[in-house]
Amino acid sequence: MNIQNKLKNLKDQKSYSIPAKRVMEHLKPILSKSNDLRQRWMWELLQNASDLGDNVKARFEITPDKLKFSHNGKPFSLDEAYNLIMPDSTKDDEATHKKSVIGQFGTGFISTHILSKIIKIEGIIEDDEQLYSFNFHLDRRQRNDKDFLIQSIKDAEAEYKENLEKLDELPEDEFQTSFTYSVDNTYSSLNGQEIVDDGIESFKELIPYVLTFRPQLTEIEVIDYRTTTTKLMFKREEVENDIEDLIIIQTICHKNGKHIGNKLIGNIIDEETEIAFPIKHIEAETFQLLSFPDNCPLLFCAFPMVGTDDFNFPVVIHSEKFVPNRERDGIEISDYDTENRDRLIEAKDAFLRLLGIIEEYDWTDAFNISFLNNPKFNEYSIKNWFTNSIFKPIKEGLYKTKMVELDQALNIENKRLSLSEVYIPYADKRAKNYAELATDIYNFAFKTIPTLLPKREHSLSWFETLDFEIFTGEKLDLEELSKKICEDVDSLEKFCSAYSMNETKAIKFLIDFIKLIIAQEEEKLLDKYKLILNQSNQLCFLKGIQLDVIDHKGLKDGYDEKLKDIYYSLSNKECRDVLLHKGFEQIDNLVDEDDIYEFKKLAKDTDEELRNYEGNFQDEDFLLILKDLFNWYTTCGISEETLINLFPYFSLNKSQLYLNTKTPQELEYAFDIEISGKSEVLAKLANSSLSDKDLEIIADNPKLVSNFMEWLNSKQEDNPDEELGNIGEEFLYHQLCQIFGENRVLWEDKSEYDFRVLEKDLTTTKYFIDAKTTGKGIANSDNIPFFMRTAQWSFLDKQQAGGKYIIARIFKNGGAIDVKYLKLNKQSL
Repeated sequence: MNIQNKLKNLKDQKSYSIPAKRVMEHLKPILSKSNDLRQRWMWELLQNASDLGDNVKARFEITPDKLKFSHNGKPFSLDEAYNLIMPDSTKDDEATHKKSVIGQFGTGFISTHILSKIIKIEGIIEDDEQLYSFNFHLDRRQRNDKDFLIQSIKDAEAEYKENLEKLDELPEDEFQTSFTYSVDNTYSSLNGQEIVDDGIESFKELIPYVLTFRPQLTEIEVIDYRTTTTKLMFKREEVENDIEDLIIIQTICHKNGKHIGNKLIGNIIDEETEIAFPIKHIEAETFQLLSFPDNCPLLFCAFPMVGTDDFNFPVVIHSEKFVPNRERDGIEISDYDTENRDRLIEAKDAFLRLLGIIEEYDWTDAFNISFLNNPKFNEYSIKNWFTNSIFKPIKEGLYKTKMVELDQALNIENKRLSLSEVYIPYADKRAKNYAELATDIYNFAFKTIPTLLPKREHSLSWFETLDFEIFTGEKLDLEELSKKICEDVDSLEKFCSAYSMNETKAIKFLIDFIKLIIAQEEEKLLDKYKLILNQSNQLCFLKGIQLDVIDHKGLKDGYDEKLKDIYYSLSNKECRDVLLHKGFEQIDNLVDEDDIYEFKKLAKDTDEELRNYEGNFQDEDFLLILKDLFNWYTTCGISEETLINLFPYFSLNKSQLYLNTKTPQELEYAFDIEISGKSEVLAKLANSSLSDKDLEIIADNPKLVSNFMEWLNSKQEDNPDEELGNIGEEFLYHQLCQIFGENRVLWEDKSEYDFRVLEKDLTTTKYFIDAKTTGKGIANSDNIPFFMRTAQWSFLDKQQAGGKYIIARIFKNGGAIDVKYLKLNKQSL
């Protein structure tokens, strides 16, 4: 070979070397980037199509071994077609960007080789008003062999020149340009059909956004011939609306000629940037905000920047002024990237306008546009700029916008609040059943703070969307709910009042909530917040609470409670304050098995209080206490021998205690009474409401009293003797059993009351009822008084009696019995 031929070959080698190198550089990572490229190839093809005119229609045709993409764009220029063969190495990246958003017919197109090693290209060229048809093949089988790629470029160039054919006019087929890929001829480890399927699935999700941002594309078809023929068609259409600044683009979808639905994309433009979000029309100007597709890119430069699904912004941003990085999987926002920074500021302003629209027109499901993370940038200057310019304004907007929908059944005027005004039920997402726990928290919270919660069907969506490192004040976990429940509530009565529950529902709520706390191994909350109910119906900490095992063989029903009352009256120490409410005993392992309060302890404590009593033995209150203890001791049902062991002091000193209550003169009176045989009758007088002065008048005027009694008996006779009282109580017991059921009526015969009626839970008291029986009919009730004992007046002062104390006035007139109920409340004026 002579020197001239060598120089010619060297010149050819140099001129093809740079394009071949560029092709090789972009083909080399095709396997390592296959996950991104399998979702990008269709956008590269549509980009090339939309660059070739307005009102462009495109078509994807899929067969078992090929994918053919064609469009009706305007003819190529000579340079454009040639650039497919030999990517232009003379233009720098900025020039390429200015010519086309992606890089027309350049390196972006090379990435479509993920579909096939060989591409057949057919089209029309227009040069000096003359039309030519052309076709050639791009063979990239040896993607890492530069010499092979040089020869491939030469072969394609030769085929291009050889197949140029003059045309007098455009052919009738409107799809003049096509790219055909042999999908069964892919690089190793790649499956062409899977790549096609992945790309088409991504295409179907994102095409509404592309049609929104790329009005040059008006209609796209996807025809799949692989099994039965399936034809999908997507058309772009703008929808009119009356909301200022809002543009709505509709993608009309057909399948095999039948309309299958429309997808609406809302669009707000600010200068060179626009934001987009999927919506559904409800009525008038009200729309529902829909969720974005899974892994949806959030940055678009006409077409999606695949890999930007984790960009920190709540909606999709599009701008043809973006300057993408070389791989088109993001943008840089350093101090030098002012173009991109300006676009993000415009996007932020557009988003704040969207929030205004949501609040003004009551748009729904706002959680779908509320995703936001703490900025994560390694470089301080970038992080600082993004935080102050983008993140903080958006966060503040999300906080203040009234877009959280409350339950429609609530009886409140405003059923929309801002995030700053609500709680979002929360559970640690590392837990296996975190969604179930978050739902449980919602259910408990809705019974206590329903006006501070999103509507039930939105709760989990808000929980899944929000970053609780940002929205810390909205986080309603078990601890925050425990704190909220106990706020300004320290008793069952206040709990019922605060949360509009009756006692039965309130107790069940607390029991179920504590069970949830224990199930989540958060028992420490029970010593931090007062959630445990004691037998005084006070809410308290778990620490110090004991299990009530106050029982003994032979002890009559209700006598444990009577002894608690006696101990309290004697010591002013309420053992019920440290005893677990009976209803809470169903909670497994709530109280340690060693933390018990036994009968013998209560007996010992009572006996010791009596032994150490240093007060006035003649005090009326002490006399009543002693009387109750005497009564309890003789009627409790426990053997004398056992009682001596349980109450050693009282057992040995009963007589002396009684004598200690009397002065010498009173002891003399006592003997006189005993000798008279009238002790029972005189005891009734003592328990009456007659004052000492009244009794003194009676004692000084026995004859006058006798005459008065004869007159009274002639008018009205009432003998409230023990037998009559028993008859009345027996009748009342059966009537109460008929009303409430036998298992809810306790005949306790206390000094304060006779009967106790339980709620349906069989633990909480509904009523305390005392029977007052008269032997006369109701027609004579004006002449027949009834009397209240001191113990009854004292009982009315207790919190547990509030609103529950009933007098049953029983009228027995011959064989007829009638009962009237009177509710008593002791009240200060």
